[in-house]
Amino acid sequence: MRWRLAAATLASLLTLISQSLAEQRVRFVGTTIITSVKNCEFTEVGIRDSSVYHVANLGDNPDFSSLSQTGEDFAVGYQLNGARFSDTFQRVVGRSIGSNGGVFDFTARIRILHSSPATGNLTPSTKFVKIEGEIFKPYGDPGSDGRPCIAGFDGAYTRRVD
Repeated sequence: MRWRLAAATLASLLTLISQSLAEQRVRFVGTTIITSVKNCEFTEVGIRDSSVYHVANLGDNPDFSSLSQTGEDFAVGYQLNGARFSDTFQRVVGRSIGSNGGVFDFTARIRILHSSPATGNLTPSTKFVKIEGEIFKPYGDPGSDGRPCIAGFDGAYTRRVD
C-alpha cells in the first residue's frame, strides 16, 4: 500500500513540475541519501529516497531543473526555473505530499557542490551522474532554535530517456 501511494505521489509530483513532454526528454533516475544535517527539526542523516534528477535544456528538456525524492510515505519535489543547479544556493519551489493526504508548498534552496560529470558537461548520452549537494530547508524542515535546517546529500543516477 505504501509503495503504491509513493509511486502515485511521485507520478503526481512529476506531472506538477513538468511543463511539457518533449520527443527526447532526459531524466536521471536513482537514489539520494542524507549525509549530514545542521539545525534540523526532523531531517536525519541516513534518510534514503528514490530520486529523479531533471536537468534544464538537456536534450529536449524544458527550461527548468528539478530534483524529487520519494520515501515510503511521502514525496517531495524541488524545481528551479530557467537554470541548472550550480554550486551556489539557488531558490527553488518545493512541494511535498504525505501519506496523511497533506500537501504543502514551501521555499527551499539547493546547491550542487560536486557533479560527476560536471553539470555543464552533461549530454543526452550521459549514462551515469553522481552529485553531492546541500538543501536549505529540505522536506520543508523549518530548522531548530531559530536557525534553518541545512542537509547535505549524495545522489547517484542512471539515464532514462522518454
